[in-house]
Amino acid sequence: PDESSKIKVHRFRYIFPEKFHILGHARSLKADVKLHPLVPFLLPLFIIASIIKLIKVAKDIKANAIHAHWVLPNGLSAAIVSNIIKIPFIISLHGSDIFMADKNFIFRAVAKWVFSQSTHVTACSQELYDRAKKINPDIKIQLLPWGADPDLFEPLENREEIREKYGWKPEEIIITALGRLVYKKGFGHLIAAI
Repeated sequence: PDESSKIKVHRFRYIFPEKFHILGHARSLKADVKLHPLVPFLLPLFIIASIIKLIKVAKDIKANAIHAHWVLPNGLSAAIVSNIIKIPFIISLHGSDIFMADKNFIFRAVAKWVFSQSTHVTACSQELYDRAKKINPDIKIQLLPWGADPDLFEPLENREEIREKYGWKPEEIIITALGRLVYKKGFGHLIAAI
């Protein structure tokens, strides 16, 4: 396993050669909108390999639960392993998983089943929460927004000091946006609004 800080990462191979390892790490979606053409062929291999690895790791560490990130494809592997070794699993939704479930009826059906098997689901935005509820209205889901606690993380400078520091006039509108430059992040809407 790889180690980053105190977190152990257990990687697995699902195909050879290495150049075909395109699932995960933002490589299976082109611009986060369209699936790479090899995905339908690689997905079954990925699922099988991930199930085998997850069973081994869960048994080795005597896991009490599984936490899957993304309902697709990781949630499917987690649901199967959860049923095999009889431990609960939860899912954290991140966006591309729900986006794909909305675009493809097979992925939607799989996501609906995975949700029905999960112990709990968390969504980091109201939109993901609502879209997951549309896929499976019986889902046990909680909105758990990402972000910083404003009581703990305050700007070191106040707005007036920042405007003065950078020479911005009080009447000027300042917008800050952060994210990958892909369609689903909505930067086009921001630019259009400006």
